[in-house]
Amino acid sequence: MHSRRTFAVDGEKQVHCLVESVAAITHSYTIHTLISSEGKLFSPLFLVLKEQSGKFRPVVEANRFRAENVHIEASKSGKLTSDHFKIWLEKIYFPNVGPNSVLLIDAWSGHCPRTVAKTAPENRHINVQRIPTGTTNYLHRVRKFVQTFLVQKWVHC
Repeated sequence: MHSRRTFAVDGEKQVHCLVESVAAITHSYTIHTLISSEGKLFSPLFLVLKEQSGKFRPVVEANRFRAENVHIEASKSGKLTSDHFKIWLEKIYFPNVGPNSVLLIDAWSGHCPRTVAKTAPENRHINVQRIPTGTTNYLHRVRKFVQTFLVQKWVHC
């Protein structure tokens, strides 16, 4: 059983807690998106929620809210798995792209180009490009710079 309560005095500025695993408090869901080169966010959004068993209990599955623009799956960690990547390809990627497309993915081992090739419908040609290992940190800096630049331009227009 988990509790969100602490024995801190009301109004205390810092509360120190002890947890068995940092991942237990930092990874409760993953959002996997499909964004075009023009910056268009495609629907539905792919959401993986953390569930202790890795699957939704029957009561939760029967009563959970279903939205047209969100596809929800579950995993034990709340992280995307190789199986989730395959589901994302089938339910999100292929229905939204044309017969020829480029898929830019990071170097995570679950983003396997062979999975893309096996999952792709016969009439599709997918050019899979991988972001090299160790470059994510640089890409975040570039994204941050571009966002800051665009915000400054929009504010001054």
